[in-house]
Amino acid sequence: MVFVDIGRKGVKMKEINDIPVIAQKTAKAALWRARGMNTLFNRINRDVDIMGGKACIKGTRVTVGMIVTQISEGKTAEDVVREYPYLSLEDISEALRYAAWSVESREAEIQTA
Repeated sequence: MVFVDIGRKGVKMKEINDIPVIAQKTAKAALWRARGMNTLFNRINRDVDIMGGKACIKGTRVTVGMIVTQISEGKTAEDVVREYPYLSLEDISEALRYAAWSVESREAEIQTA
C-alpha cells in the first residue's frame, strides 16, 4: 500500500511498509477517511488488527472478499445468511456494493501512444 506524504518539501509517495506500525495505522485511517468509506459503508470496517486490515462486516471476522467469493461461486445472499446467521441480507448487499466501489475507485486511464 502506498500513501501520499504532503510535507514542506512537496508531495512524496511512500511504501506503507517502510514506516513504523503506528504511522501505518494513521496512514491507513487517513486513506479510509479520504475515500469516504466511513460515510458510504456503515456496515463495513477496516482495522489493521482485524483480519490484517481487510474489509470486514462490522463486529465480525467475515471479509468482503469471502462474501464476494461465495456469491461468485453461485450461492445466493440467502445461502450466505443461512451459513452465517449473524449476518443479514443488508450486510451481504453492502459487502457487494463495497466490492464494486473498491474496484471502481482503483481504475486508471491508460494512455496509448
